[in-house]
Amino acid sequence: MISTLIGVPALAQDLREEQLKGSDLTAVEAVALEQQLAENPQNLVARARLVGYYDAQPRSASKEHSRHVLWFIRNIPESEVLQGARIAPFFDPEGYAAGKQAWIRLMDDEPDNVSLLRNASRFFTVSDDDLAAEVLARAERLEPSNPYWAQQLGRNRWREAHNPYQGTDAATAAQALAAFERAYELLDAKACADLLPDLAVTAFAAGALEKARGYADAMLAATTGDRNKGDYIHYGNLVLGRIALSEGDLEEARARLLAAGRTEGAPLRTF
Repeated sequence: MISTLIGVPALAQDLREEQLKGSDLTAVEAVALEQQLAENPQNLVARARLVGYYDAQPRSASKEHSRHVLWFIRNIPESEVLQGARIAPFFDPEGYAAGKQAWIRLMDDEPDNVSLLRNASRFFTVSDDDLAAEVLARAERLEPSNPYWAQQLGRNRWREAHNPYQGTDAATAAQALAAFERAYELLDAKACADLLPDLAVTAFAAGALEKARGYADAMLAATTGDRNKGDYIHYGNLVLGRIALSEGDLEEARARLLAAGRTEGAPLRTF
């Protein structure tokens, strides 16, 4: 479809890059691009840049942002622009509802199109995590050897399981753990190393203490020279400290939790 559109960049050109450039547009430049689109609605470079522009604006521009995102969903649902373009239901409920309806129709028409499923899952992530999980699970059934689906499903289920106000749901955490473990079996060594903190945290939350201990021990055993050293020290000790606390070993828990703080930092995983 893309090759038939007017004003399309070469296929090697990444529209996602054009989208990112949009955040640097001035208001005058954005108006000029809108005028170009009025003359040629199929100018993908202009439209991608406007997606980026409106995404960087105050939420009062949400409907303008949604207008262009919906165009991509309806016309080029596999576009890389949709990898980073969502419609927030809180700011534009009508736009989100239209996007949801469009994605559901597209998935019904092409249930085996994994490129389409990838973008659909990203659209629903956070806004409707249960629906996103259904889409990811469908894609994983189509591509069981692709670790991306299991990894994203693990993140999805962990986000759903962890509620800072109501506590963590162990059953949903177990689903996250199972998905992370499937991904772990498929990933290369470098990516497996990145996944160890997620495995340890979700295993503990699911009540699988021996698994959590094993993943935490693996992190602490691998700290020397590893680029994840700070993460491993933090999450390895944090998980072991939580386990010790759950077992009533207060001295060990105290030592481990203090050790968890003696690190250069870690990514924003919730625990």
